[in-house]
Amino acid sequence: MSAVSRSMMRLLLLVVVAVAAASAVASAGLIEILNAERGFRETWTALEFRNSVGGATVRCAVTLEGSFNLLAIEKVAGTNIGSITRASLGGCTGGTATVLTEGLPWELTYDSFTGTLPNIASIRERVLGAAIQVRNELATCLARSEARNPLYVIAATTREAGGLLETPTLRVEEGQSLPLTGAFGCELGTGRLAGSATTTVLNGTTRLTVRQVEQVPTVTLTPALVNILAGQTIAEQKFIIRNTTPVNGARIRIHSIGLSDAVRFRVEDVAGACTGRVLLAQANCQFEVNYNALYEAARPITSGVNIGWERAAPPQVSSRAN
Repeated sequence: MSAVSRSMMRLLLLVVVAVAAASAVASAGLIEILNAERGFRETWTALEFRNSVGGATVRCAVTLEGSFNLLAIEKVAGTNIGSITRASLGGCTGGTATVLTEGLPWELTYDSFTGTLPNIASIRERVLGAAIQVRNELATCLARSEARNPLYVIAATTREAGGLLETPTLRVEEGQSLPLTGAFGCELGTGRLAGSATTTVLNGTTRLTVRQVEQVPTVTLTPALVNILAGQTIAEQKFIIRNTTPVNGARIRIHSIGLSDAVRFRVEDVAGACTGRVLLAQANCQFEVNYNALYEAARPITSGVNIGWERAAPPQVSSRAN
């Protein structure tokens, strides 16, 4: 399977991987925000600020506005999905409150979801960097959400036609607390927020709409670049094709391996190690590329390895009545 080239200068095998289109299904790996480019607005009619130092609960009308960084969110905790860029307070009862706007924007990250796929009941988000100073009759304290103590909010979803999900309401997760700083006694206590909000796109009344989409399978070829120096014996060059879809993701089927210069090079795929094979998520297969000519005065031209693949249907499970 080896060949010798006495005058070979250098051989570059440049990888070109052809990506097949894949249709979306409900066993989603991503949450797509269909109107993400319009941004969002949260209207809290009575956001409550309480602290364990004592005094009255302060309730204020709050409006938060922001934008999304991503159109589709991978369900990985800590993924940065957007930011809150504007915060304003309305009338308050029980005391006063001030948003420290110099700390804007506040970071918005994905945390988790509830429900059983494909039925997502709610999406949990973290707000980092939020800083609100609250004053009641006993103390003026500053509550700040940080990586160690994030503010968690829950976006409830309602199912619409076609599998779309609307997120009409938002609420602060119950039971969480934020550290306090400020006047004497604040550091001894903790702050709590409570309340619910309506959510829409920015400068509009349209609800935010999301849907689940599957992560599109992709493949990689390793190595991507092979160097063969002059005078070397050209042993078979081994390549590995990997299905990079996350564990339990989509399967792919390799239906062809081609070369852009099949005269000088040939594919060795013994016993169909790759061609025709179905690769599970994170699985791989190996094939070889060899040089055909024994002697060649000119420098061999670059050859591209082209992989044709398609999404494989899930295995059929048959059952027979007893």
